[in-house]
Amino acid sequence: MKMMVTKKNLICISLCSILMLLGVGSAFAQVVPNNTNNSATQLDTQSQKVKSQIEKIGQGKDITIVTKNGKTFYGSVAIIEADFVLFSDVDRNNVAEIKYQDIKKVRKSYGINRDLNGNRIPPKKNLIGLLIGTAAIAIPIIIVIVSLK
Repeated sequence: MKMMVTKKNLICISLCSILMLLGVGSAFAQVVPNNTNNSATQLDTQSQKVKSQIEKIGQGKDITIVTKNGKTFYGSVAIIEADFVLFSDVDRNNVAEIKYQDIKKVRKSYGINRDLNGNRIPPKKNLIGLLIGTAAIAIPIIIVIVSLK
C-alpha cells in the first residue's frame, strides 16, 4: 500500500514538472510588439497630471483616490506603474488597481473620522470643523466674560 502512494506521488510530481516546463517554455515564446504608439505608455495630460501627483505623494503613503464614476477609494500607495497605480484599500482590505485615465482627483491622506453617511472626512474639512466648533464654544464664553465687567 505504501508503495502505491509513493508511485502516485512520483507520477504527480513528474506530471506537474512537465506542465511547469511547458508553461515556462510558452512564456518565453510570447512576443511583445515594440510599438511607440502604445496606449499603455502614452498618457493624456490629465492622466499624466494624476500620475505626477501620486508620484509626489510617494509609495507607501496614505492616499484618497476619486474616480471619474464617483467612487472614492482610501488606502496607501503600493506600486506606481506606467499606466496604473496599485494601492492597499483600507476599507476593503485588498489590493486594488486603478488606471490613471479613470482617476478624477487624488489627495494626500484619507482622514480618520467618518461623517453620518460613513464616508471619510478629508483632513482639511476635519480641521475646518474643529475650528468652527471651537469658535462656537469660545465666542459665547468671551461675550459672557466681557458683559460681566
